[in-house]
Amino acid sequence: RRSGSPSEGGDGSGGDASGGGAGAGGEAKGAEEATGELEAKGGGRRESDVAETLDALNRRLAVAATEAFQRAFVLRGRVTHLQWVLGMHPSYLACHLETAACLTADDGPIPLTWRHYIAMMAAARHDCVYLINEQAERFLAAGGDATWLGGLTAVPNKLANLAQLNALIAHQPWLIEREHIAALVKPGADAWSVTELVHAIVLMASFHSHCTLVGTTGIVAELDVPDHVAESEAERKAAAARVSVHAEGGEAELEGGITGRYARVVCEEDDLKKLLLTPLDKLMGETGGGDGGGGDDEDEDDEDVFASAGVGARIEARAGGDDAVAPLRSSKFCGHPLVYRDFDTHSFAPFRTQDYCWEDQGFSLVSRYFPQAAPRLDKQFSHTYELTYRTLSDSTDVDTEPFRRAVWYYVHRLFGICNDEYDYRQVNVFVPRAVKAFVKRAACVPEATTREDFMSFSAKFTPSEKVHICLLTAEARKQSCLLYALFAVMDQMMG
Repeated sequence: RRSGSPSEGGDGSGGDASGGGAGAGGEAKGAEEATGELEAKGGGRRESDVAETLDALNRRLAVAATEAFQRAFVLRGRVTHLQWVLGMHPSYLACHLETAACLTADDGPIPLTWRHYIAMMAAARHDCVYLINEQAERFLAAGGDATWLGGLTAVPNKLANLAQLNALIAHQPWLIEREHIAALVKPGADAWSVTELVHAIVLMASFHSHCTLVGTTGIVAELDVPDHVAESEAERKAAAARVSVHAEGGEAELEGGITGRYARVVCEEDDLKKLLLTPLDKLMGETGGGDGGGGDDEDEDDEDVFASAGVGARIEARAGGDDAVAPLRSSKFCGHPLVYRDFDTHSFAPFRTQDYCWEDQGFSLVSRYFPQAAPRLDKQFSHTYELTYRTLSDSTDVDTEPFRRAVWYYVHRLFGICNDEYDYRQVNVFVPRAVKAFVKRAACVPEATTREDFMSFSAKFTPSEKVHICLLTAEARKQSCLLYALFAVMDQMMG
């Protein structure tokens, strides 16, 4: 079974566009150089051949997207704005629809109305008004009490008690301890069963990741869905302005303004394409990593390499301390003031996947308490990582696996997850600084993402490829947060 914490082999390129292969998250680079490389190897392709290949791929994707939209319409009687965007990768959309139905509509230990309310609580952690309003409508349609929309003060204590765990999973999952689980399952009128709690944890982690998809791709409100948060334009702009996320070490390069920044991004992406056309063994034998691929210290300590993989972007509150990053519009559904903080390798030990990983312990625990969800989550993790058309912008036959893997493990690194089988030097080799800054914002503070961020973090990636980077970020973030929460559940059960 292929797990969502990918092993070293295969890039899953054998699937076709309608079911198993899709554009690698960072598929961008000029067709000319890639074609030249292929010709040098005796397998050259004319520019017209490349164009025909891309056209055929787009036609297959269009057919597959139509089929996925039809399934979405049958399920809900509509195709939402988010589903339209995910339709750029129809095989991912199919997985998304299947998992979402399992979590919010199919049989499960938590009542339907509570599921939608928990989803609202999760979306509120990232001030995601789009998801809050969507889930509020479904909450009411399922027979939910309208007074609950007044906030956590109006809901049963058992539901409100999830607020702290929700905050931890969203912002600092490495702080989750067995005591947080013990407090929720402690015998009493408001106790959660382990089965219910596992369902709730999966719901919260999933909707936190949905916030990444919504926030980074600029999903706007559905015209016929009422606004249950009553956001104003001024509040929306204030929310986006509360946090600053930018590349570290790039201040001098940014002095040239937009032109200088664009030139740097183009240069980094040209370098990335050349790196992807170089055999990995040869490449990693020539570089010791470092931000941008410099350095030659082959004996660098593994922990230092892991720590350095997180360098490249920083998050800062622009004003007002902690309040500057606290939710403004949807705080009534939050109930806890916790905000995002970087994982500090000097203060916390990495969470090592050789001790607890998704494919073994995590999958097993979810299978025991929420068996319908485990295979769907596993499929979504693995499919997202393996998704590739072997294209890079207008180039074909490009193996983007090193880039996709680097994005995946960079997100894991942001949340303190360490896989000893992965060479973290590759993160700084294959992920340009502008991409790092965007991915960190997407994974950690998606509510602060703007249209400019999405448009400017790459000069050559197609919109579809940018969306795939968002998919990789969302799924890697979801898996990271699930590992911490599920480990705490296991620890409590064994204790």
